[in-house]
Amino acid sequence: MYPAREYYDLIVRPTVEEFFAQHHDPRRGMLACMALLHTVDHVFQNRNADGKKAEREITRFNDAKSHLGQGLVPGTGTFGYATVQAFANASKHARLTRAKLNPGFGSKDYDIVAPGFVGELECDASYIGDEVGGVTVLWDKFSAINLKEAIEHTMGVLEAEFHELTDPIEEAPSVAQVGP
Repeated sequence: MYPAREYYDLIVRPTVEEFFAQHHDPRRGMLACMALLHTVDHVFQNRNADGKKAEREITRFNDAKSHLGQGLVPGTGTFGYATVQAFANASKHARLTRAKLNPGFGSKDYDIVAPGFVGELECDASYIGDEVGGVTVLWDKFSAINLKEAIEHTMGVLEAEFHELTDPIEEAPSVAQVGP
């Protein structure tokens, strides 16, 4: 198993960077979401040797960060995190069925859009306020979330929560430091 930092640096960051460079590519977007979401698994499985306890922590963390609330009950999560989780899970399961996270959302529920600046919108090709464009997840009939922005947000959440992803890497002492 990769240490969490090694997984993040070797797999996640390059995959996300590839999508950011070609943010109109849904394949790269799905791969970026999957790799990013699996960071949580790597963190908790490295922290806890007991697989069942690690799995409970993974579920608890993902549920807390993606829970948006029902009706008038506010959630503790964010659309960014929920979008990355839903897009990653829909890529595997095709259509989500879990009541906690946008049931019915599917792997093809996205548009490729042009950026939408004030005064410069393309009819049926832009969303107001989306200045990035590219893969835009259609959360429901009233919400569209830019995938690049959702991934950036989720990386920020993970890096803030998991120090092992960003702490300086400890280097082995050099021969001169060890001494006789």
